[in-house]
Amino acid sequence: IEATFTTRGRPAASNAGSNNSLSLCGSSPAVDLFASLAGAPQAGGTWEGPSAVVDNLYDATTMEAGVYRYILTATSPCLNDTADVVVVEIATANAGDNATLSICNNAAASDLFDRLTGAPQAGGVWSNAAGTLPNGSYDPTTMDGGAYKYKVELPGCGADSSIVTVTETNAPAIPTISGNNAFCKGGSVQLLSSASNN
Repeated sequence: IEATFTTRGRPAASNAGSNNSLSLCGSSPAVDLFASLAGAPQAGGTWEGPSAVVDNLYDATTMEAGVYRYILTATSPCLNDTADVVVVEIATANAGDNATLSICNNAAASDLFDRLTGAPQAGGVWSNAAGTLPNGSYDPTTMDGGAYKYKVELPGCGADSSIVTVTETNAPAIPTISGNNAFCKGGSVQLLSSASNN
């Protein structure tokens, strides 16, 4: 009696790679999620996450950050394998939009950041032709009008700047009062103000 046996190899275990993270700017070009997996992932799997993944690509301009799971389906009796890529979006640098400040030359100091329009990010640096402004405050009693630049830099996400143009207005002169200030009780006197001549 002869018997024939066919020997088959054990199915190879699936390998979806290892968990990893991906940080990118909100304006970055599309990134390959598969290439972001650690280890030695096998191709051919599918993705699950907050947004649909097409061609393994994550597009920060249209997709939502979060956990993206790569699922590699195994051949029975092996089990499926998964690995996660945690996507974190970093805001693109935004210094807001240009603005103006008209201020009296004897007024209290004014915060230049409050003058910016748009959606400026805090933590930037103020400067003008004379140097930097440590606190971003404009004091008309000690400073000169002109262009003050606000610059925001985010590592890996570029830089942005905006300008606040400051114009000072001269305060009106303090009026003086003149006239005869000696008069009898019950009498009257005419006083003159320098302001009436303006």
